[in-house]
Amino acid sequence: MLLPRKLPLALLVVCVGAALVAGGLPGAAALQGTPQPTYGPIPLDGTPESPTATALPAPSSDAPAATAAPATEAPTIGPTPILPDWADAQVLGPNGGELRTGAGSEFHSLGAMPPGTPLRLVARDRDMAWFQVISADARVGWVAAGIVTLRREDLTTLPIGWIDPAAEAANPATATPVEVAAPVQPAGLSPATIERAAAIYQHGQLLGNATNTLMLIGDSVNEEGHFLRSFGDGNYDLGTYGYFQPTIDAYNGAGAFGATYLTEHTGFTYAMLLDPSFADPEQCFPGESVLDCEYRIKKPSVAIIYLGLNDMRFFQPEQYQQSMDLVLQTLIGYGVVPVLTTFTVANEYEYAGPAPDYLAVMRDSAARFQIPLIDFFEAAETLPHRGTGIDGAHLTFPDNYRVAFTGDQHLYGTTLRELLTMQTLHDLRVNAFGL
Repeated sequence: MLLPRKLPLALLVVCVGAALVAGGLPGAAALQGTPQPTYGPIPLDGTPESPTATALPAPSSDAPAATAAPATEAPTIGPTPILPDWADAQVLGPNGGELRTGAGSEFHSLGAMPPGTPLRLVARDRDMAWFQVISADARVGWVAAGIVTLRREDLTTLPIGWIDPAAEAANPATATPVEVAAPVQPAGLSPATIERAAAIYQHGQLLGNATNTLMLIGDSVNEEGHFLRSFGDGNYDLGTYGYFQPTIDAYNGAGAFGATYLTEHTGFTYAMLLDPSFADPEQCFPGESVLDCEYRIKKPSVAIIYLGLNDMRFFQPEQYQQSMDLVLQTLIGYGVVPVLTTFTVANEYEYAGPAPDYLAVMRDSAARFQIPLIDFFEAAETLPHRGTGIDGAHLTFPDNYRVAFTGDQHLYGTTLRELLTMQTLHDLRVNAFGL
Protein backbone atom coordinates (compact mmCIF):
# COMPACT_ATOMS: atom_id res chain seq x y z
CA MET A 1 0.00 0.00 0.00
CA LEU A 2 1.36 3.41 -0.94
CA LEU A 3 1.71 6.11 1.70
CA PRO A 4 -0.23 9.39 1.51
CA ARG A 5 1.87 11.77 -0.53
CA LYS A 6 1.73 14.64 1.96
CA LEU A 7 3.22 12.93 5.01
CA PRO A 8 5.94 15.00 6.74
CA LEU A 9 9.45 14.43 5.40
CA ALA A 10 10.79 12.90 8.65
CA LEU A 11 7.93 10.37 8.82
CA LEU A 12 8.37 9.48 5.17
CA VAL A 13 12.04 8.71 5.65
CA VAL A 14 11.19 6.51 8.64
CA CYS A 15 8.63 4.65 6.54
CA VAL A 16 11.07 4.14 3.69
CA GLY A 17 13.71 2.99 6.19
CA ALA A 18 11.35 0.42 7.65
CA ALA A 19 10.65 -0.93 4.18
CA LEU A 20 14.35 -1.27 3.45
CA VAL A 21 15.02 -3.04 6.73
CA ALA A 22 12.38 -5.55 5.79
CA GLY A 23 14.08 -5.99 2.42
CA GLY A 24 17.48 -6.66 3.93
CA LEU A 25 19.46 -3.50 3.25
CA PRO A 26 23.13 -4.18 4.10
CA GLY A 27 23.94 -2.54 7.39
CA ALA A 28 20.28 -2.22 8.30
CA ALA A 29 21.20 -2.61 11.96
CA ALA A 30 22.42 0.97 11.73
CA LEU A 31 18.79 2.05 11.49
CA GLN A 32 18.65 1.78 15.27
CA GLY A 33 21.00 4.79 15.38
CA THR A 34 24.56 5.24 16.57
CA PRO A 35 26.08 7.95 18.77
CA GLN A 36 27.93 10.86 17.25
CA PRO A 37 31.72 10.58 17.56
CA THR A 38 33.65 12.85 19.89
CA TYR A 39 37.06 13.85 18.63
CA GLY A 40 39.79 13.02 21.16
CA PRO A 41 43.59 13.27 21.38
CA ILE A 42 45.62 11.53 18.67
CA PRO A 43 49.31 11.55 17.71
CA LEU A 44 50.17 13.75 14.76
CA ASP A 45 52.13 11.35 12.54
CA GLY A 46 52.26 13.47 9.43
CA THR A 47 52.01 16.98 8.10
CA PRO A 48 49.12 17.56 5.69
CA GLU A 49 50.34 19.23 2.54
CA SER A 50 49.64 22.93 2.45
CA PRO A 51 47.00 23.42 -0.26
CA THR A 52 46.87 26.05 -2.96
CA ALA A 53 43.98 26.49 -5.33
CA THR A 54 41.74 28.95 -7.10
CA ALA A 55 38.19 29.65 -6.06
CA LEU A 56 35.20 27.90 -7.54
CA PRO A 57 33.48 30.41 -9.83
CA ALA A 58 29.97 31.37 -8.91
CA PRO A 59 27.23 30.39 -11.35
CA SER A 60 27.01 33.07 -14.00
CA SER A 61 24.13 35.51 -14.01
CA ASP A 62 23.05 34.01 -17.33
CA ALA A 63 22.62 30.56 -15.88
CA PRO A 64 20.08 29.22 -13.39
CA ALA A 65 22.56 29.75 -10.83
CA ALA A 66 43.46 5.75 -1.99
CA THR A 67 40.71 3.70 -0.93
CA ALA A 68 40.53 3.60 2.85
CA ALA A 69 40.20 0.43 4.89
CA PRO A 70 36.79 -0.28 6.42
CA ALA A 71 36.45 1.27 9.84
CA THR A 72 34.34 0.43 12.85
CA GLU A 73 35.47 3.16 15.24
CA ALA A 74 34.84 6.88 15.09
CA PRO A 75 37.73 9.08 13.96
CA THR A 76 39.52 11.14 16.55
CA ILE A 77 40.90 14.64 16.51
CA GLY A 78 42.25 16.22 19.62
CA PRO A 79 43.69 19.35 21.17
CA THR A 80 47.42 19.88 21.42
CA PRO A 81 49.16 22.38 23.68
CA ILE A 82 51.00 23.92 20.72
CA LEU A 83 49.42 24.36 17.29
CA PRO A 84 51.30 22.11 14.81
CA ASP A 85 53.16 23.71 11.91
CA TRP A 86 50.70 22.28 9.38
CA ALA A 87 47.67 23.82 11.13
CA ASP A 88 46.44 27.37 10.67
CA ALA A 89 43.27 27.19 12.76
CA GLN A 90 42.22 25.89 16.16
CA VAL A 91 38.85 25.21 17.78
CA LEU A 92 37.90 27.80 20.38
CA GLY A 93 37.02 27.07 24.00
CA PRO A 94 35.40 26.38 26.27
CA ASN A 95 32.75 24.29 24.47
CA GLY A 96 34.38 23.43 21.14
CA GLY A 97 32.16 22.84 18.12
CA GLU A 98 30.97 20.51 15.38
CA LEU A 99 32.64 19.31 12.17
CA ARG A 100 29.88 19.29 9.54
CA THR A 101 29.47 17.82 6.08
CA GLY A 102 28.52 21.15 4.50
CA ALA A 103 28.68 24.90 5.01
CA GLY A 104 25.56 25.28 7.12
CA SER A 105 23.96 24.10 10.34
CA GLU A 106 21.46 22.06 8.28
CA PHE A 107 24.23 19.64 7.36
CA HIS A 108 24.74 16.84 9.83
CA SER A 109 27.64 16.64 12.24
CA LEU A 110 30.63 14.37 11.73
CA GLY A 111 31.43 14.74 15.41
CA ALA A 112 32.24 17.12 18.24
CA MET A 113 35.64 18.83 18.30
CA PRO A 114 36.94 19.79 21.76
CA PRO A 115 38.66 23.11 22.41
CA GLY A 116 42.15 23.29 21.00
CA THR A 117 41.61 20.88 18.07
CA PRO A 118 44.09 21.86 15.30
CA LEU A 119 42.80 22.24 11.75
CA ARG A 120 44.15 23.12 8.30
CA LEU A 121 42.04 25.64 6.36
CA VAL A 122 41.49 24.66 2.72
CA ALA A 123 38.52 26.74 1.54
CA ARG A 124 35.73 29.07 2.61
CA ASP A 125 32.27 30.16 1.60
CA ARG A 126 31.81 33.54 -0.06
CA ASP A 127 30.89 35.33 3.18
CA MET A 128 33.65 33.65 5.23
CA ALA A 129 30.99 32.42 7.64
CA TRP A 130 32.13 28.81 7.14
CA PHE A 131 35.54 27.25 6.52
CA GLN A 132 36.41 23.93 4.93
CA VAL A 133 39.10 22.19 6.95
CA ILE A 134 41.25 19.06 6.99
CA SER A 135 41.83 17.44 10.36
CA ALA A 136 44.91 15.68 11.67
CA ASP A 137 43.52 12.34 10.51
CA ALA A 138 42.70 13.70 7.00
CA ARG A 139 38.97 14.12 7.54
CA VAL A 140 37.36 16.82 5.36
CA GLY A 141 34.54 18.93 6.78
CA TRP A 142 33.17 22.41 7.46
CA VAL A 143 33.27 24.52 10.62
CA ALA A 144 31.50 27.75 11.49
CA ALA A 145 33.78 30.78 11.65
CA GLY A 146 32.61 31.52 15.17
CA ILE A 147 34.11 28.36 16.67
CA VAL A 148 37.68 28.70 15.39
CA THR A 149 40.59 31.01 15.94
CA LEU A 150 42.77 31.59 12.90
CA ARG A 151 46.51 31.88 12.48
CA ARG A 152 46.21 32.74 8.80
CA GLU A 153 46.33 36.51 8.27
CA ASP A 154 44.89 36.99 4.77
CA LEU A 155 41.66 35.02 4.41
CA THR A 156 40.89 36.54 1.01
CA THR A 157 43.55 34.28 -0.55
CA LEU A 158 41.69 31.23 0.72
CA PRO A 159 39.80 29.64 -2.23
CA ILE A 160 36.01 29.72 -2.26
CA GLY A 161 34.89 26.10 -2.12
CA TRP A 162 31.16 26.53 -1.48
CA ILE A 163 28.68 28.10 -3.87
CA ASP A 164 24.99 28.51 -3.17
CA PRO A 165 22.97 28.14 -6.37
CA ALA A 166 21.15 31.08 -7.90
CA ALA A 167 17.56 31.44 -6.78
CA GLU A 168 16.14 31.19 -10.28
CA ALA A 169 17.09 29.05 -13.26
CA ALA A 170 17.18 30.70 -16.67
CA ASN A 171 18.55 28.24 -19.19
CA PRO A 172 18.72 24.50 -18.43
CA ALA A 173 22.21 23.09 -18.84
CA THR A 174 22.72 20.35 -21.42
CA ALA A 175 25.35 17.68 -20.91
CA THR A 176 25.05 15.54 -24.02
CA PRO A 177 23.25 15.73 -27.36
CA VAL A 178 20.19 13.56 -27.85
CA GLU A 179 21.22 12.51 -31.36
CA VAL A 180 23.32 9.34 -31.19
CA ALA A 181 22.86 7.87 -34.67
CA ALA A 182 26.38 8.91 -35.67
CA PRO A 183 29.56 9.54 -33.68
CA VAL A 184 29.33 12.76 -31.75
CA GLN A 185 32.12 15.22 -31.22
CA PRO A 186 33.31 15.49 -27.60
CA ALA A 187 31.78 18.91 -27.09
CA GLY A 188 28.39 18.16 -25.56
CA LEU A 189 28.95 20.23 -22.41
CA SER A 190 28.37 23.97 -22.55
CA PRO A 191 31.39 26.29 -22.00
CA ALA A 192 29.94 27.45 -18.67
CA THR A 193 29.48 23.87 -17.50
CA ILE A 194 33.01 22.97 -18.62
CA GLU A 195 34.42 25.93 -16.68
CA ARG A 196 32.46 25.06 -13.56
CA ALA A 197 33.40 21.37 -13.74
CA ALA A 198 37.07 22.30 -14.13
CA ALA A 199 36.95 24.46 -11.00
CA ILE A 200 35.17 21.74 -8.97
CA TYR A 201 37.72 19.17 -10.16
CA GLN A 202 40.66 21.40 -9.22
CA HIS A 203 39.19 21.90 -5.76
CA GLY A 204 38.91 18.12 -5.45
CA GLN A 205 42.57 17.74 -6.36
CA LEU A 206 43.33 20.09 -3.49
CA LEU A 207 41.49 17.68 -1.18
CA GLY A 208 43.29 14.62 -2.56
CA ASN A 209 40.52 13.23 -4.78
CA ALA A 210 41.45 10.43 -7.17
CA THR A 211 41.33 11.52 -10.82
CA ASN A 212 40.13 8.18 -12.24
CA THR A 213 37.72 7.19 -9.47
CA LEU A 214 33.93 7.43 -9.72
CA MET A 215 30.94 7.43 -7.41
CA LEU A 216 27.84 5.77 -8.85
CA ILE A 217 24.61 6.88 -7.16
CA GLY A 218 21.48 4.98 -8.09
CA ASP A 219 18.76 2.51 -7.24
CA SER A 220 17.69 -0.86 -8.65
CA VAL A 221 17.91 0.53 -12.22
CA ASN A 222 21.69 0.59 -11.77
CA GLU A 223 21.82 -2.82 -10.13
CA GLU A 224 19.54 -4.74 -12.51
CA GLY A 225 21.21 -3.32 -15.64
CA HIS A 226 24.78 -3.87 -14.35
CA PHE A 227 25.40 -0.19 -15.12
CA LEU A 228 28.92 0.35 -16.57
CA ARG A 229 30.17 -3.03 -15.29
CA SER A 230 30.55 -4.50 -18.79
CA PHE A 231 33.34 -2.01 -19.46
CA GLY A 232 35.22 -3.47 -16.51
CA ASP A 233 34.62 -7.00 -17.82
CA GLY A 234 35.75 -6.19 -21.37
CA ASN A 235 32.28 -7.15 -22.59
CA TYR A 236 31.75 -4.26 -25.02
CA ASP A 237 32.05 -3.09 -28.63
CA LEU A 238 32.54 0.64 -29.13
CA GLY A 239 31.73 0.59 -32.83
CA THR A 240 32.37 4.07 -34.22
CA TYR A 241 32.96 5.44 -30.70
CA GLY A 242 36.52 4.22 -30.45
CA TYR A 243 37.64 7.55 -29.03
CA PHE A 244 36.07 6.45 -25.71
CA GLN A 245 38.82 3.86 -25.22
CA PRO A 246 41.32 6.07 -23.32
CA THR A 247 38.55 7.07 -20.91
CA ILE A 248 37.56 3.43 -20.39
CA ASP A 249 41.20 2.43 -19.86
CA ALA A 250 41.73 5.20 -17.29
CA TYR A 251 38.72 4.24 -15.17
CA ASN A 252 39.45 0.53 -15.53
CA GLY A 253 42.98 1.19 -14.31
CA ALA A 254 41.47 2.48 -11.08
CA GLY A 255 38.87 -0.30 -10.92
CA ALA A 256 36.01 2.17 -11.16
CA PHE A 257 33.76 0.11 -13.46
CA GLY A 258 34.07 -3.04 -11.39
CA ALA A 259 33.76 -1.45 -7.95
CA THR A 260 30.96 -1.91 -5.45
CA TYR A 261 29.28 1.33 -4.39
CA LEU A 262 27.55 2.03 -1.09
CA THR A 263 25.56 4.70 -2.92
CA GLU A 264 23.91 2.13 -5.24
CA HIS A 265 21.05 0.20 -3.71
CA THR A 266 17.50 -0.87 -4.48
CA GLY A 267 15.00 1.64 -3.14
CA PHE A 268 17.42 4.51 -2.61
CA THR A 269 16.22 8.12 -2.47
CA TYR A 270 18.13 11.38 -2.03
CA ALA A 271 17.00 11.61 1.60
CA MET A 272 18.48 8.19 2.34
CA LEU A 273 21.86 9.24 0.95
CA LEU A 274 21.98 12.02 3.55
CA ASP A 275 20.74 9.97 6.53
CA PRO A 276 23.43 8.33 8.69
CA SER A 277 20.87 5.68 9.67
CA PHE A 278 21.27 4.05 6.27
CA ALA A 279 25.07 3.82 6.39
CA ASP A 280 26.79 0.45 6.74
CA PRO A 281 28.29 0.36 10.28
CA GLU A 282 30.98 -2.08 9.12
CA GLN A 283 32.43 0.49 6.73
CA CYS A 284 31.21 3.88 7.95
CA PHE A 285 31.99 5.95 11.01
CA PRO A 286 29.17 6.78 13.43
CA GLY A 287 27.43 9.91 12.22
CA GLU A 288 28.49 9.49 8.58
CA SER A 289 25.82 9.40 5.90
CA VAL A 290 26.04 6.96 3.00
CA LEU A 291 27.21 9.83 0.80
CA ASP A 292 29.91 11.05 3.20
CA CYS A 293 31.12 7.52 3.89
CA GLU A 294 31.46 6.65 0.21
CA TYR A 295 33.32 9.88 -0.46
CA ARG A 296 35.79 9.20 2.36
CA ILE A 297 36.43 5.66 1.15
CA LYS A 298 36.79 6.36 -2.58
CA LYS A 299 37.66 10.10 -2.85
CA PRO A 300 36.14 10.26 -6.38
CA SER A 301 36.28 13.11 -8.88
CA VAL A 302 32.93 12.44 -10.62
CA ALA A 303 29.55 11.21 -9.35
CA ILE A 304 27.01 9.77 -11.83
CA ILE A 305 23.49 10.14 -10.39
CA TYR A 306 20.28 8.36 -11.43
CA LEU A 307 17.59 8.80 -8.74
CA GLY A 308 13.97 9.82 -8.63
CA LEU A 309 11.76 6.80 -9.23
CA ASN A 310 11.48 6.05 -5.51
CA ASP A 311 11.40 9.72 -4.51
CA MET A 312 8.17 10.11 -6.50
CA ARG A 313 6.53 7.55 -4.21
CA PHE A 314 7.23 9.37 -0.99
CA PHE A 315 8.14 13.01 -1.54
CA GLN A 316 6.59 16.08 -3.09
CA PRO A 317 8.71 17.80 -5.79
CA GLU A 318 9.71 20.54 -3.34
CA GLN A 319 11.05 17.98 -0.85
CA TYR A 320 12.74 16.12 -3.68
CA GLN A 321 14.57 19.26 -4.77
CA GLN A 322 15.58 20.14 -1.21
CA SER A 323 17.27 16.77 -0.70
CA MET A 324 18.78 16.83 -4.20
CA ASP A 325 20.27 20.27 -3.65
CA LEU A 326 21.84 19.16 -0.36
CA VAL A 327 23.43 16.17 -2.11
CA LEU A 328 24.72 18.37 -4.95
CA GLN A 329 26.11 20.98 -2.54
CA THR A 330 27.84 18.28 -0.51
CA LEU A 331 29.45 16.72 -3.59
CA ILE A 332 30.59 20.07 -4.98
CA GLY A 333 32.01 20.98 -1.57
CA TYR A 334 33.98 17.72 -1.68
CA GLY A 335 35.33 18.65 -5.12
CA VAL A 336 33.28 15.95 -6.85
CA VAL A 337 31.63 16.88 -10.17
CA PRO A 338 27.97 15.71 -10.01
CA VAL A 339 26.43 14.45 -13.26
CA LEU A 340 22.63 14.36 -13.06
CA THR A 341 20.75 11.93 -15.32
CA THR A 342 17.02 12.31 -15.89
CA PHE A 343 15.13 9.03 -15.58
CA THR A 344 12.82 7.59 -18.22
CA VAL A 345 9.40 6.01 -17.65
CA ALA A 346 6.81 4.59 -19.99
CA ASN A 347 3.28 5.96 -20.05
CA GLU A 348 2.02 2.80 -18.33
CA TYR A 349 4.22 3.31 -15.27
CA GLU A 350 2.12 3.95 -12.16
CA TYR A 351 3.88 7.26 -11.46
CA ALA A 352 4.18 8.44 -15.04
CA GLY A 353 1.70 11.25 -14.35
CA PRO A 354 3.79 13.25 -11.86
CA ALA A 355 7.11 12.35 -13.54
CA PRO A 356 7.36 15.63 -15.54
CA ASP A 357 7.35 17.65 -12.30
CA TYR A 358 10.31 15.69 -10.93
CA LEU A 359 12.17 15.83 -14.22
CA ALA A 360 11.71 19.61 -14.23
CA VAL A 361 13.23 19.72 -10.73
CA MET A 362 16.32 17.87 -11.97
CA ARG A 363 16.77 20.20 -14.93
CA ASP A 364 16.32 23.22 -12.69
CA SER A 365 18.92 22.05 -10.15
CA ALA A 366 21.43 21.18 -12.87
CA ALA A 367 21.01 24.63 -14.40
CA ARG A 368 21.30 26.50 -11.09
CA PHE A 369 24.44 24.63 -10.08
CA GLN A 370 25.79 24.68 -13.67
CA ILE A 371 26.62 20.98 -13.56
CA PRO A 372 26.39 18.35 -16.33
CA LEU A 373 22.92 17.02 -17.11
CA ILE A 374 22.28 13.91 -19.21
CA ASP A 375 18.69 14.29 -20.37
CA PHE A 376 18.10 10.59 -20.76
CA PHE A 377 14.33 11.03 -20.66
CA GLU A 378 14.45 13.02 -23.90
CA ALA A 379 17.01 10.72 -25.52
CA ALA A 380 14.96 7.59 -24.73
CA GLU A 381 11.86 8.91 -26.49
CA THR A 382 12.67 7.01 -29.69
CA LEU A 383 13.39 3.68 -27.97
CA PRO A 384 10.80 0.88 -27.78
CA HIS A 385 8.67 1.46 -24.67
CA ARG A 386 10.93 4.42 -23.87
CA GLY A 387 13.77 2.02 -23.11
CA THR A 388 11.94 0.31 -20.22
CA GLY A 389 10.76 -3.22 -19.56
CA ILE A 390 7.38 -4.52 -18.58
CA ASP A 391 7.10 -2.36 -15.44
CA GLY A 392 7.72 0.85 -17.39
CA ALA A 393 10.63 1.98 -15.16
CA HIS A 394 13.51 -0.49 -15.15
CA LEU A 395 15.64 -0.31 -18.27
CA THR A 396 15.96 -2.99 -20.91
CA PHE A 397 19.36 -4.56 -21.56
CA PRO A 398 20.79 -7.12 -24.01
CA ASP A 399 21.71 -10.73 -23.27
CA ASN A 400 24.81 -11.17 -21.13
CA TYR A 401 24.74 -7.39 -20.48
CA ARG A 402 26.99 -6.85 -23.50
CA VAL A 403 27.42 -3.20 -24.42
CA ALA A 404 27.51 -2.73 -28.19
CA PHE A 405 27.43 0.77 -29.64
CA THR A 406 26.82 -0.77 -33.04
CA GLY A 407 23.05 -0.29 -33.01
CA ASP A 408 21.97 -1.56 -29.59
CA GLN A 409 21.75 2.04 -28.39
CA HIS A 410 18.59 2.28 -30.52
CA LEU A 411 17.05 -0.79 -28.88
CA TYR A 412 17.97 -0.97 -25.20
CA GLY A 413 17.60 1.63 -22.48
CA THR A 414 20.71 0.54 -20.62
CA THR A 415 22.89 0.69 -23.74
CA LEU A 416 21.71 4.18 -24.66
CA ARG A 417 22.24 5.41 -21.11
CA GLU A 418 25.77 3.99 -21.07
CA LEU A 419 26.56 5.68 -24.38
CA LEU A 420 25.38 9.07 -23.10
CA THR A 421 27.26 8.57 -19.84
CA MET A 422 30.48 7.64 -21.63
CA GLN A 423 30.14 10.71 -23.85
CA THR A 424 29.88 12.91 -20.76
CA LEU A 425 32.80 11.25 -18.97
CA HIS A 426 34.94 11.64 -22.10
CA ASP A 427 33.95 15.29 -22.45
CA LEU A 428 34.73 16.02 -18.81
CA ARG A 429 38.15 14.38 -18.94
CA VAL A 430 39.21 16.06 -22.19
CA ASN A 431 37.65 19.50 -21.94
CA ALA A 432 37.24 20.13 -18.18
CA PHE A 433 40.02 18.09 -16.57
CA GLY A 434 42.59 18.44 -19.35
CA LEU A 435 43.47 14.74 -19.34
